[in-house]
Amino acid sequence: MSTVNKQAVLALHQDILAGADIASLERLVAPDYQPHTPALQNVASLPAGRAALRERLQQRGAVANVVVRLIADGDNVWAHVRYGGSAPMAGVDIYRLDAD
Repeated sequence: MSTVNKQAVLALHQDILAGADIASLERLVAPDYQPHTPALQNVASLPAGRAALRERLQQRGAVANVVVRLIADGDNVWAHVRYGGSAPMAGVDIYRLDAD
């Protein structure tokens, strides 16, 4: 299951975020998606829900990012990611995936 979960997180970053493939949202993102991103200087916190993510991607377009490594343990996946754009940063995104 760890490999499947890592593939799902990689697809989220490559297809949906970097590729702005909004059609894949239904397949990869739960309706009650909950980002836990703290508000940073000049960056607002992210609203919850798949619909909010869809709207954000439609308004702002693709999110430049490179997944450096993925670590999985059961239904949790940690993604070490470098984000580009006007405020480049690196960080770790943590995901909990369910069987659906």
